[in-house]
Amino acid sequence: MIDRLVIERLYHLETTVRINEALSKHTTFGIGGRVPLYVKPLTLRTLPEIVSLLKEDDQECKILGIGSNVLADDGPLPFCLLDMTDLNGFSQEAKGIVTDAGCPLRKLSRVFCDHGWSGLEFAAGIPGTIGGAIMMNAGAYGSQIGDLVREVETFDWDSGRYRVYSQQECGFSYRNSRFSQTGELITRVWLKTVAGEVDKIGERMKDYECRRFDKQPLEYGSAGSVFKKPTEDFHVGKAIESLGLKGYRIGGARVSHRHCGFIINEGSATSADVRALIDLIRERINRTFGIELELEVCLWSQ
Repeated sequence: MIDRLVIERLYHLETTVRINEALSKHTTFGIGGRVPLYVKPLTLRTLPEIVSLLKEDDQECKILGIGSNVLADDGPLPFCLLDMTDLNGFSQEAKGIVTDAGCPLRKLSRVFCDHGWSGLEFAAGIPGTIGGAIMMNAGAYGSQIGDLVREVETFDWDSGRYRVYSQQECGFSYRNSRFSQTGELITRVWLKTVAGEVDKIGERMKDYECRRFDKQPLEYGSAGSVFKKPTEDFHVGKAIESLGLKGYRIGGARVSHRHCGFIINEGSATSADVRALIDLIRERINRTFGIELELEVCLWSQ
């Protein structure tokens, strides 16, 4: 149970507070049970007090952006949600751009294009926030967000202090960073800006968006690519298709006909349905190819 005094104090901060909120409203999968407390800060300056109140009440807390890489359990969930999406400002500096963690990748990619800055074209059409992208070192088409990072600011839950990490200290690797291991709350990011030609940048962005539209099941709820690519020359989607699993369905969840690396919610899928498909795919891939697939999607359990 959440202490009522904590809830009352949260209501008096610059924040949105909801009780017994359905997580399914906040994920691109459209899946997830209810959380006891949902908190959305409206300004960065309220963050230390919000975290202090949650710690005071001994509440476990998950960080939420657009929810484009999350698969949560169906039943009541034992953690609170801290939604960062209203912290979405950005500004230009002498050496690049600084952005709040909740800024959408799509928005940033358009800003880069409009200013003639190259490097973020791959993010055109990708749902998600810069904070989530940094945590998992998101990338596509041979590029990754970590290559553009100058510094990352985090807020430490335990000490209540901010810390700034250089690019080298972020520990970026394929779909990974130090932040996915430590659980630190990413608050702001400084990105490099590399001069390019607006027309060519725009052409590349349009090309990537068209490829996504043609190859990905964007008309359905999903969490994007479910599995990490185990090696450079192993294509997970093609391997799944070769096993006869294209279009395979469990409950309301289906392996996409358009891209077998995606599992889609046809409207009634539960977390259990998706997890059953994930387990089936991993078992078949391991049995046939001797490869243990790692998940790219984050699992939030009871």
